[in-house]
Order: sequence, then structure tokens, then C-alpha cells
Amino acid sequence: VLRFFESSGLIKSSELKDQYKQQVAFYFEYKYWVDDKLVPSRVQKNLKKLKKDSQRYIDAIDALDPISKHFLMVDKETLNNALNSAEIMYIQAQRAFHWLTIDKGGRPENFALKYLIDVLAKIYEEAKGEKPETGISHNRSFDEYSGLFFSLVKDCLEKLGDPPSSDQALGKAVSRVLKKKNTPIPSNFTS
Repeated sequence: VLRFFESSGLIKSSELKDQYKQQVAFYFEYKYWVDDKLVPSRVQKNLKKLKKDSQRYIDAIDALDPISKHFLMVDKETLNNALNSAEIMYIQAQRAFHWLTIDKGGRPENFALKYLIDVLAKIYEEAKGEKPETGISHNRSFDEYSGLFFSLVKDCLEKLGDPPSSDQALGKAVSRVLKKKNTPIPSNFTS
């Protein structure tokens, strides 16, 4: 897949190559755990609890008086590190919570595909210097999708051994992810 990206001229820097390798590895892990093993509503419940618990932890640290801190023998740097870690956990849990959708029954969503499209969109934007939305178009008369970004996603999936069921289904999935990407809700919780 990397050779494909290199030949297309999209990935030139070694930093971007390393980032892509890491994200593709996560795609397969994500596909296994989320799409095959987890129920979105259960994940949301756990993330909501983590978010709530991390906020409680942040509040507890903020509420410590100087005497308690002294008896705990915790220096200011340790408290600040704990507070920063809790705040990061809170933000990541909030992002993850917004990324997953409520389990409405019916056919399960392909979260791994959504994630991969999001990652490829970021790589595309960084490499090309333009929004991925400019790299996909839909001909309504023939219900066909085309464009550089659409081809990139399709070729990538084929090279990963996970081809789309149809161009129309993939085009709709890409369009949905890109549309959701432009909302204020973060679409990737790993960054």
C-alpha cells in the first residue's frame, strides 16, 4: 500500500509514511475489536463513565487544600501531571464518545472503514494541501463516484485486501465521513 502512495506522489516524507503505517495497523486492530467484537452502545456507556470519572478526579485534585497536599507528600509537579493526564483522558473520552454513534439496531456500522477514511482524508489534506472533499464527485445520473480521493480510498481498501462491496456504497460512506468531519464534533479520537 505504501508503494501505491509513493507512486501516486501523495506520501513523500518519512514522517507521513510512519504515520500511515501506524494508522493502517490500527485500522486492522480497530476492524477486529470494534466491528467484530463490540456493541457501540456498550462502548458509549463505558466512555461516558470514563468521562464522568475523569471529571471527578480532576475536581478532586482541584479541591485539595495545601495541608492535604502536604500530608500526602505530593509536590505541585506531580499534581499537575496527574491533573493533565486526567484532562487528556477526559478529552479523549469525549472525542471517542462523539465518534461512536448510538446502536440503533439494524445493520452495524463499519467503524473501521469510517476511521480509515478519516485517516486517509487527513493524509490527503496534508500531502495535497487541499480538502479531500475536492477529490470526490458524484454523478447523480449514473450514480457513480469518482475523483482522486475516492480512488485513493478504493485502491487502498483493495490493496489492504478489504475491497468495498460496491463503488456506490463506498462513495456514500466516504461522503458521510467527510460531511461528519466538517461538524464541530471531532471525528478522530486518536490524535
